[in-house]
Amino acid sequence: MKLNLAKLKVIAPEYLAANKNEKPAILEKYGIARSTLYAAIKRYNLDVVKQVTLA
Repeated sequence: MKLNLAKLKVIAPEYLAANKNEKPAILEKYGIARSTLYAAIKRYNLDVVKQVTLA
């Protein structure tokens, strides 16, 4: 499955926010490989930033 920008904006945040055990299930749900996801992130020049909430 080739990821376009619209699909990537849905899948990437869900994948990156998931814990280690949930990540393989998310990839299987969408039918993509991890390398495909990261290649698409790189292709569209998306920045991965970690959000920190201040209490």
